[in-house]
Amino acid sequence: LVLTECGILHYFVDLHPLAQLVCDILKPKGQWVLHEFHPFNRKFTPKQEGSQLVLEGDYFSDAIIERPAPRATAAFAPEELEAFPLGRYRYWQIGEIVSAVCSQGLRVETLVEHPHSEWGTIPGMFTLVASK
Repeated sequence: LVLTECGILHYFVDLHPLAQLVCDILKPKGQWVLHEFHPFNRKFTPKQEGSQLVLEGDYFSDAIIERPAPRATAAFAPEELEAFPLGRYRYWQIGEIVSAVCSQGLRVETLVEHPHSEWGTIPGMFTLVASK
């Protein structure tokens, strides 16, 4: 069993090496359980405007974002942070995730989308179970 969860995928600018690594680790009939923030939740910034939920963003963007590593400002002195390279992030579409998993010969058993914790009418998380 390989379990990955809650915010790992966006650290990979290419999902295929991750899927290959998981496939290599799994024994026959082994399973990859991927519990992750839903791409909808990552690609859009929801905002409440009166009774309306407004979404800002582009679901189909394939941009690679460069920014400081999370929590680095709390862990290091400002002079140390200047030497840190920027982190690279990519927010994926659900189809890209499923395709990367399947590209290594893994079989998707289930894909369940879970509602957003604050706005229950949009997806917030998903759980994908794939087997070798």
